Amino acid sequence: MAWIRRHPSYAAQPYGQLAAWYWQISHADDARRVLPAKQRHHRRTLGLPARLWVRRT
Repeated sequence: MAWIRRHPSYAAQPYGQLAAWYWQISHADDARRVLPAKQRHHRRTLGLPARLWVRRT
């Protein structure tokens, strides 16, 4: 995930691929950690109004 986070722009696909790969090799705990990391990365790329709105939902 560190490699994915290095990119300043947000893309959901690499996170999905990583989670799928973890599931495929039976690393369920690692796969479950990918989704929250994906959401955190997405929030960091949003502007302040959008970040506040995302927290409310």
